[in-house]
Amino acid sequence: MEDRSIVTYTQLALNNEGWVFDFTRVLMKRDSQFTSHLVTNGSETVRYDYAVQLKGENGVAHLNGLWMLNGSSEAHVHVLMEHASPYCESLQHFKGALDGSSRSSFEGKILVRQEAQKTNSFQMNNNLLLSPGAQANSKPNLEIFADDVKASHGSTVGQLDDEELFYLRTRGYTKSEAEGILTQGFLRDIIEKIDQKDIRDEAISAMIAFLKR
Repeated sequence: MEDRSIVTYTQLALNNEGWVFDFTRVLMKRDSQFTSHLVTNGSETVRYDYAVQLKGENGVAHLNGLWMLNGSSEAHVHVLMEHASPYCESLQHFKGALDGSSRSSFEGKILVRQEAQKTNSFQMNNNLLLSPGAQANSKPNLEIFADDVKASHGSTVGQLDDEELFYLRTRGYTKSEAEGILTQGFLRDIIEKIDQKDIRDEAISAMIAFLKR
């Protein structure tokens, strides 16, 4: 990406069959902005691999991703976010909802080189397990060589909150409806980051189909 360029890259990876391997490589120069969105319902196995290098000052990279898995579907995401220049920002937010015996993994690394002072970088992976047989693995990590940096990372793996389910049940919703409302709330914020309405609507349709599983 040349100086001051802007790229938005959106992937709807729905109803795949077999094995899918996808690689995204981005080299960002000064003042460039890169945003990516991923929505997938997995496949026999799906792997998305990102390597983003911020090589010029004031670069901004945002990566957003969502997987909605059922049956024996799988989805795996690997991210390397390399800060190699000062005054850059990167944000990563990946979420997964897993039902049946599905499996997912997230491995993300923020690498801040010594010359990348004034870096601001954040990474989060949230996973919602909707059945006892689902499995989500998460490994976020930081490697920082600069001393003037704001960087954080985290991950969560959990189930629907019993108190929230109870509250909705007391308001007249069935157990299934209450689970659907809470799951939709978990998923929707990633989808709503997609600017293109037609693509966002297709992602919403995939979410609704997943909720009706």
